[in-house]
Amino acid sequence: MAVTSLTVSHAQTIKETDKNEQLSLVTLSFPGLFNEDGGGYYDTYLQRIAALEGFQLTIKVLPSMRVTKDYTSRKSDCIFPSNLITISSDTIQTDAFNYARSYLANFKPSSRNLSLQDMQETTISIRTGLDYGALTTMPNLTFLKVSSEIQSLRLLRAKRVQYAAVYFPDVMLEAPLIASRLYYNAQEPLTSIDERLVCWKSDKNDRLLQSINYAIKTLSESGEDKILLGASYLSKLK
Repeated sequence: MAVTSLTVSHAQTIKETDKNEQLSLVTLSFPGLFNEDGGGYYDTYLQRIAALEGFQLTIKVLPSMRVTKDYTSRKSDCIFPSNLITISSDTIQTDAFNYARSYLANFKPSSRNLSLQDMQETTISIRTGLDYGALTTMPNLTFLKVSSEIQSLRLLRAKRVQYAAVYFPDVMLEAPLIASRLYYNAQEPLTSIDERLVCWKSDKNDRLLQSINYAIKTLSESGEDKILLGASYLSKLK
C-alpha cells in the first residue's frame, strides 16, 4: 500500500512539473565532482536526474565568498555544500545522494592510529568553506587556509604543515597520485557528511525536490547511482 502511495504521489508530481521549469544550483569548485565545464561526477548525476524528471538544471561554480552571497540573495534556488548556510524553516533539502568524509592525514604510517587528542601545537591545512567538525575549535592549533585539496597536499609535501585535513572522495579525484600515499585513521573521521542540496522553500522547489528524491531512490535501487557517481561513490559509514 505504501508503494502504491509513493507511485501515485510521484505521478502527480510529474504531471504538475512543467518541462520548462528550471532549478538553479550554486556550488564551490570541487574538481571531479562539480567542474566548471560541467563534466564532474555530481554534474553528471544531477543532470541525469533532471533529464529523468523533466526539468532544466543550471549549475554555477563560484569561489567560496561568492557562493553564499549568490544563494542568500536568492540568485540561485539551491546551494552545495549544505554546511555553507544555516538550515532554517525557509529551506528544504534533498535526500542524500552520496557521502563524504574528512580526515587528518600525512605521509607517515603512524597516522593510521591518529586521534584528535594527539593534536598539540600542530599546524594543519584546511580548505576554506568546508566543515571539519571539532578540529577547528581545538586550542593550540594553527590552521593554514587553502582553496583546494591540491594546495593542501602541496603544503604537506613541502612540510609547511604537519597534517592536511582532507575530504574523500574529493582528494582522490583532485590529486590521486599524491592522495594514494596518505595515511589517516579510517575509523576516526573528522566529519561524515550526507551529500545533499539545500534549497529555498517554495512551491516550485517543493515540487522539484520531491521529483529529485524519487529519482535518487530509483537510481539507488537500480544501481545506476554507482555507475553515474563512479570514482566519487562512497557508501554510508555503518
